[in-house]
Amino acid sequence: MRIDELDGTIIFPNGLSISPSITQQEFIETPGFASAESKEYGTLPYIHYRFSGGCHDGKELSASVCFYDQMFLSINISANLYPPGDWDWSNYSLEVESKAKHFHDQLLEQILGKPTKGGSFLFHQIPEIDETLKKPLEWRFPWGNVYSGHDWRGGGTSFGLNFGTRHEKAHWAYKRMKGELE
Repeated sequence: MRIDELDGTIIFPNGLSISPSITQQEFIETPGFASAESKEYGTLPYIHYRFSGGCHDGKELSASVCFYDQMFLSINISANLYPPGDWDWSNYSLEVESKAKHFHDQLLEQILGKPTKGGSFLFHQIPEIDETLKKPLEWRFPWGNVYSGHDWRGGGTSFGLNFGTRHEKAHWAYKRMKGELE
């Protein structure tokens, strides 16, 4: 896996790549993303697409991109460290989530170097579970940021890229569309 530090383009282990300039239409029309599952949460024109990014070090990478209409807002990526088989909440484990966070942190440090904000895990053993999950990491670039963290409300552990102020622009556009701004 690679992340271009100059513009934020992501190249997945399976060869798929996403540029920050991609539109939703271009994403849909790209053959490699044809099988991506779309999901909207009742807030159109926000829409999400989930797809496989292939395997890195034997771990399956799952990715979810978020668009606001045609604007690419962000991407979240997570490695599945759970045992093979069907997953449900009865299988959930903070220990596995901690290992996933550590995997993400090491992967990002190998790609991007030491984080701008947070500590370094590159040559360390896995720290205590809570300490790993409580420690978000961030890399800042002119085009946006890369982060690694754990969502304590939703339970998921992931890393991702945000592109500049696109989320803020989408937020205000959505409020205008809903008539919540005068």
